[in-house]
Amino acid sequence: MLPERAAVRILIRIVQVIVWLAVATWLGRKLLGWLVGGSAREAVPRGTYSSGPRLLRRDPVCGTHVAENISQALTIEGVTHYFCSPQCQEKFRQSHAGQPGREHSGRRAASA
Repeated sequence: MLPERAAVRILIRIVQVIVWLAVATWLGRKLLGWLVGGSAREAVPRGTYSSGPRLLRRDPVCGTHVAENISQALTIEGVTHYFCSPQCQEKFRQSHAGQPGREHSGRRAASA
């Protein structure tokens, strides 16, 4: 068995290494963000979103969640549907063509 003082020294050294690794990681991310010109959180151009909370809507075709302000919107019989892409919007439009009054359940569409 190690003497009590040696065990305490080893424990202190382990804690020091963990703290230094955390500080080095944090500084590395800050430096990388500074060199690249932003952080991963700023990947979307500034001003794209409002300062308020983002409201996510589910794409009825593929199930992807998309923010209202960047989605492809389509209103059918007073109900607005939000899509992640023009392709999903077109699939939805084609599947509902000639079916007035049909309610959409919001479930994920089967793969074709």
